[in-house]
Amino acid sequence: MSRDAELRERVRNAIHSGQSLDQVVALLRDAGCSKGQSIIVLADATSMDMAAATAAVNGGQVWKEQRVQDESLNAGLWDTMSHHGKPQSDGSTDLTDWLERQD
Repeated sequence: MSRDAELRERVRNAIHSGQSLDQVVALLRDAGCSKGQSIIVLADATSMDMAAATAAVNGGQVWKEQRVQDESLNAGLWDTMSHHGKPQSDGSTDLTDWLERQD
């Protein structure tokens, strides 16, 4: 059985056992699915149209939490770059030096 077929079966079983769409989306995320893959698997497994599957995945709590985490990581990276990314006369940056010191 292919991975996608296995995921579709897991989604069908989860829905049949009474799990909410949010729980099903979390199941897909925990299985390592990207947002796009989650949409496709959900649509295939439930005969849901793509718009409804997209809305279910985008509205899922797991992806909201992921977005918050991504925003936090991006803010941290931006802060690091703004403090350590200044070009030096030799073409390196403070960030390059900082990263080398982390090894």
